[in-house]
This record gives sequence, structure tokens and C-alpha cells, in this order.
Amino acid sequence: MESPLQLSVCSLGWFFFLRRAMSDCGKFDKLEKKKRTETINLAVSVFHSFFSGIGALIAITRMPEILEDMVYAHSNLSACVTSFTFGYFVYDFFDLLAASRWSISKNNFDIILHHVLVICCFGSCVVQQRYMGLSMLSILMEVNSVFLHLRKISRNFDIRSGIVYHAIVALNFLTLIAFRIAVSYKMIVWLSTVDRSGIPTVVFYLGVIAMPVIAAMNCTLFYRCLRVDILRPLSRPIKKD
Repeated sequence: MESPLQLSVCSLGWFFFLRRAMSDCGKFDKLEKKKRTETINLAVSVFHSFFSGIGALIAITRMPEILEDMVYAHSNLSACVTSFTFGYFVYDFFDLLAASRWSISKNNFDIILHHVLVICCFGSCVVQQRYMGLSMLSILMEVNSVFLHLRKISRNFDIRSGIVYHAIVALNFLTLIAFRIAVSYKMIVWLSTVDRSGIPTVVFYLGVIAMPVIAAMNCTLFYRCLRVDILRPLSRPIKKD
């Protein structure tokens, strides 16, 4: 296997190439500029989420003990998926900053903070080749990201009805609960009970900061989706003939 950092660099380059290819394909040209940039970013994210989510599921299925010893258990597949994801988040961090004209505002602060924490966490996994169980759990959240991003892409193209759209919305809620909120809870429980003797202090406190912040973001994300997709439609008056 190539070195983990080499794989991450290859992943980083691949996502920049993919973004350029999507920008040039013409499929997003009918969208106004801001939505076009956002939708291309989301389309690249769907690609990452699909393959990394499947990779994490396979890695856990093939080696269940990786969730029992989340510090030292290791497999080539888990290392590859982690490096692939680390490269993606580095790419996405710079893509988000470029889209914001290299400035941080209240509109992008939460996603920038999320990416900084995620890059630090996955970077520790890649460099030390440890914490693969935690890495695979974290990457399971990408299963939800597939439907979350498809939902947003559909809305950007003004597709807000029909069987396919409502199926995406339903799967978004189901996977958000199963792969974001439940996984966040498991990771926080693990962090509160783990033997700290085998974990460097800096890495442990990185987890203390990152896990609750990401869990809070996941709960906020759930509420936003609930408000837009369920509460708001229910509050609209029913039109009478």
C-alpha cells in the first residue's frame, strides 16, 4: 500500500480535478452563479460521501473488532478510507474558503470550524495510523451526507416534489438519526469511558473539543431539516377549492 500521506495527496488532487471537470461539463450552467458554485461543491461531496461511506461500512463488516479497540485496531482498508477522506476535507476546506473569497463570516463560520476540527482529527489518524475505529465511525456519517447533499442539489434545481425527492427526504431523516446522531452519541460515550493512558493528551483534548461540537452541529442540522421539510409545510394553510 502507498503511504497514507501519499494517498491523501492523491485524494486531494483527484477532488480538485473532479471539481474542475464538473465545472466544465455544462450541467450546472443554468443555475445562477452562487447556486452553481454551491451545487458543484455538493456534487463533488456526494461522490466522496458515497465511496467513503461504503468503504467504512465494508471495513467495519470485515473487521468488527475495529469498533472494540478503537485506538489500536487497524486494517489496510480503514487506513485507505481515512486517507481518502482526509484528502477530501482538505480539498473542501480550500474550496469553501475560495468560494467565500478567502474570508470567514457568520455565514460560513460553522462549516469552517467543522472542517478545521475534522482535518485535525483525520490528520492525527493518518499521521499516527491509530484511532481507525473512531475514524470509521466518523466516516459512517457520510452515509447520511449522500442524501443530505442530494436533497440540497434537488432544491437548487427547484425539484421539491415527486416520489424521488420525497424518498431522498425520508432517507435523509433516517440516515441522519442512524449515522449522525446515534454515531455521535456512541463516540461521546466512548470518549467519556476510554482509558486515557494510551492516548496522547493533545489528541484526547482534541476529541473532547471536536466530538461535542460535531454532535451539536448534527442536532442543529436535524432541526433545520425538520423545520424545512416537515414543520414548515405542515404550517401552511390548506387551499380550498
